[in-house]
Amino acid sequence: MGSLAYFYLTKPPDINSNKRVVIIGGGYGGANVALRLEKSFNVTLIDNKDYMIFTPAIVKLLLENDAEREQHLPTVRLRHEDYLRYGTFKKGKVIEVTKDNNVLLESGESVPFDELVISSGSRYAAPWKSLEIQHIDALDNSRSLKEWADKIQHANRIIIIGGGPVGVELAAEISSRIPNKKVILFTSHDRLLHRRPEKASKGAEDVLKDSQVEIWFNKRVIQVESVIKFSDDSDPMPLHADDVVFNCMGIHPNAEFMKKNFSEVVGNSGKVKVGLNLQVENQNDMWAIGDVADLPEDLRFVTMHVPLVVDNIIYHELGMDDKMQHVASRWGEVSAISLGKKKGIAFMGSWVSVGGFGASLKNVGESILMGDLNNAIKENRMRRSVVASMSANDSQTQLRKRDENRQ
Repeated sequence: MGSLAYFYLTKPPDINSNKRVVIIGGGYGGANVALRLEKSFNVTLIDNKDYMIFTPAIVKLLLENDAEREQHLPTVRLRHEDYLRYGTFKKGKVIEVTKDNNVLLESGESVPFDELVISSGSRYAAPWKSLEIQHIDALDNSRSLKEWADKIQHANRIIIIGGGPVGVELAAEISSRIPNKKVILFTSHDRLLHRRPEKASKGAEDVLKDSQVEIWFNKRVIQVESVIKFSDDSDPMPLHADDVVFNCMGIHPNAEFMKKNFSEVVGNSGKVKVGLNLQVENQNDMWAIGDVADLPEDLRFVTMHVPLVVDNIIYHELGMDDKMQHVASRWGEVSAISLGKKKGIAFMGSWVSVGGFGASLKNVGESILMGDLNNAIKENRMRRSVVASMSANDSQTQLRKRDENRQ
């Protein structure tokens, strides 16, 4: 699922500060906050990977052919050092945030901060253990995407656990691109997309059933091993060697590094407690955005958090806390879920449209949301090319002068 940003009516003045802003997590939110703040502050981005990937694109990448994937992947999987110009990137796993404003890495390195942005996201956390189940968020490189695309092609059945946006998109993409493939989807709720309006649920169900997807409602999966077991004690479903199972449910926030010294700001959900200005509860110099921020469902879109936290950090630095903005209700949020190559569901508040517009919006939205990062990469490459050309010309000039002096 993709979501376009909210619009805010006021902007803070430009600023040039030596304050150290450290950002934990290099997903969509962290990458864009780093990009937007690197000209104004001393920015350090910390991530456990060298790159970010736009996770709403993963389902589509998984089902594209090799040529499509080769063209698409470089626009949604970006090296941090390629889009950052002034900021610093550090690769590492964060294990602790200290009371004296340091971020500790597993390597032993300590990174000091004046402002901390927690954008560590979430991960799928199934209540079972299985080596055969695949989590969608782990498919983030060309090799793993191709490997699992091949498994899908040769699978007897595709079993999808979860009836939210990711599960629905995956089922729709597979059934539309491989029409004869047996696809089974389990959801623990009485409808698909249960957090969305009923029109969206009905639209998704109709499209999937038209594509011969087998949907099981009110079926909570509690174990995946040689069989799939359910919470209602109904007969388990045997698994075969050529079945492929995808887990698309049960996300767990990545906030363990806050628990040692700031356990009071980690809620029962495992998320970081924040105010509507995205400032961590009772912490003057910490912010949290995206899935890791403890916010109501309709305020949880990272695309609305990015511009707001950037502006609020600047207002805070300027001593203009009264100007800080708050996350708003979803009246301005535009999002889309794809239902195969030609259909989708578009949302804006309570308005829902099922059909071709949703598919188009999904594609356009991806280009818009990734635009700043991809443009930054193009500009940096152009700048490096110019610098390299100038250096080459300078070297040639120096060589000529040396030869002239020898004559």
